[in-house]
Amino acid sequence: MGNQYSVSLRETTYIGGTSFIKQERVSADTIVETLEAIQAKSQTVANRWSSPFAKAFYGDERGYETQFDYRGQPGYLKMDQHNPAVLTFRGYWGDKAQSDNHVAPSINVELCFQGPIGRGIRDTDVYHLLTYFYVNHFNVYYERLPSQRQFYRERIENVRKKNNAEGLQFPPSFVVPPSKKVA
Repeated sequence: MGNQYSVSLRETTYIGGTSFIKQERVSADTIVETLEAIQAKSQTVANRWSSPFAKAFYGDERGYETQFDYRGQPGYLKMDQHNPAVLTFRGYWGDKAQSDNHVAPSINVELCFQGPIGRGIRDTDVYHLLTYFYVNHFNVYYERLPSQRQFYRERIENVRKKNNAEGLQFPPSFVVPPSKKVA
C-alpha cells in the first residue's frame, strides 16, 4: 500500500443554489491505473463521452470538437504541480443564469495525484497521464513539466532525476481559445 500511487477526487456541482460535493480516493500500482480507478467513481471525468472537459464527437463530418459552456468558455483541465510529490488537474465548467431570478449552475473538479512514499511525480508519470488524456480526447492545458520546475530548497540532483522522459514526445498542451460570444 505504501509503495503505490494515489489520487483524490473532489467534484462540486452547484445547482439551484446548492452545492453537491463528491470526494473519492483510490490507490494503485501505476499512475494510469489510479486514473482509471477514479474515473469509475467520477461523474465529470468518467469518460470522454460525458465529460465537459473532453472533446465531443459530432459525427464523421465535424469530428471531435471542444465543448463550450454557456458563457463561451472551453471545457479543459489545467495541470499544475505545487510540490514535487503532488500533481493536480483542475477544471471548471460554468453556465449563465437563466434570468436574474435564477442561480448559475457550475461544475468544479480536482484530481490530485500523489507519488509513492519518498518519490515525487516524474516526467514519465506525467507523460503517461497526458498521453492517456490525449488519446481519450480530454483537453489538458499545461505550462511546464515536473523537470522544468525547481522547488524551494530542492537540490539540483533531484531536478535531474525528475527528467527521466528524454526522447518521449509529450502530447501538446491544449490551446485555450478565446471565449465565444453566446447569443
